[in-house]
Amino acid sequence: MKGRSKLKDTKIKRHVCFVSGTYLKDAMGGAEVQCYMLAQELLRRGWKVSYIARFVRGVERPKYEVDEGIHVYRFKSNRRFAAIDYFQLYGLLKKVDADVYYQRGGLPDIYAIARYAKRYNKKSIWASMLYKHCLRNF
Repeated sequence: MKGRSKLKDTKIKRHVCFVSGTYLKDAMGGAEVQCYMLAQELLRRGWKVSYIARFVRGVERPKYEVDEGIHVYRFKSNRRFAAIDYFQLYGLLKKVDADVYYQRGGLPDIYAIARYAKRYNKKSIWASMLYKHCLRNF
């Protein structure tokens, strides 16, 4: 039909993965609350939601669980050797295979997420926690 949008014929992928330092039920902060609230709304709208976070010292949680519909993946951080975190995170990004990756928080994970997204033609969103992180000479 004339004037009809082609978007209706296109299948929209709906899998988002949040990447944050911790998961809300392991440690509560502003970033975790925001990601959790977004995740719950996207679930309500029919999206598949995954979440990648680091283990919190002293909190016993499984490496993988489904919590209220959210697929939660955790990995142990190695603060001394950032390269180890990079490879663990990159592996989890591949395992999750989401269409959109949303990172909320600090800088260490940006490189892995951006590199993965570019290589596999995925979308990535970075929500900065500090204005100075957006400055070119930071």
